[in-house]
Amino acid sequence: MQRAAVYVNPSMAGTGAEPPVLLAGPASGETSVADALRGILGNRIFKLQPQLTCPANFPVSEFAANLGVAAAHQNRRRAAGRCGDLLPERYRSRLIPLWPAAAVSVLLLLAALAFNLTIQAGDVSRDVDSLSARVETLEVRDRQLRLEASSARVLQEKTLRAEASTNAVRSYLGTVDGQVEFLTRSLDALAREALPPGLVLSNIAPVGPDLQVVGVAPSFEGVLEYAENLRASPYFAGAEVTGAQAPGGAAQGPGRVSFRIIASR
Repeated sequence: MQRAAVYVNPSMAGTGAEPPVLLAGPASGETSVADALRGILGNRIFKLQPQLTCPANFPVSEFAANLGVAAAHQNRRRAAGRCGDLLPERYRSRLIPLWPAAAVSVLLLLAALAFNLTIQAGDVSRDVDSLSARVETLEVRDRQLRLEASSARVLQEKTLRAEASTNAVRSYLGTVDGQVEFLTRSLDALAREALPPGLVLSNIAPVGPDLQVVGVAPSFEGVLEYAENLRASPYFAGAEVTGAQAPGGAAQGPGRVSFRIIASR
């Protein structure tokens, strides 16, 4: 007992003190057992309550011997200035090695990064496809707009040409209207305003830029009067008698005189 006590607690060596006895096992809680051992051994009897930190629900009685050895080892290490974990191997906390854990973490991070990059690459690919389709749509629309613009320019050119033609026609019609009006007034002067009494016109025809008037007058005087009236009008600056003949070929005599006058503007 003394040797065991010294092994457990070296400070008891040479003191001669009787070491206490610790009971363990199923009967350690019974008072009769403790009293019987106290009477036989003469030592103090205590129930096993280790000073070591044990996990919850740790079977202290099952490992009483181990706890004793551990306590002795701890006391020796404390006496030597060292302290360590003296729990049995299966109850000791195990540290995960740093480098394998770091390697696994790095691999997980790389896998997550690769997964994220794959997802991002897929998103970028879809965005590129969408943008490509959008660009194609815009190009088609641009071609349509160019065709429409070209058609609009062609239509505008046609419209301008049509407007120019219309203006030309209008100008020509204005000229024709003026000519028609001038011709109407000229004919009115020829056939009505300058016409002496008894003189009858039988034909009016253009001869180059001039008009040739053919008719019958009651006398030569009437023919000359008619030519004078035409020269006095604002439409004929020159009116010349180019021919006059009485019936039967006589140059002068009673009856009707046939004449021809060239009226120039």
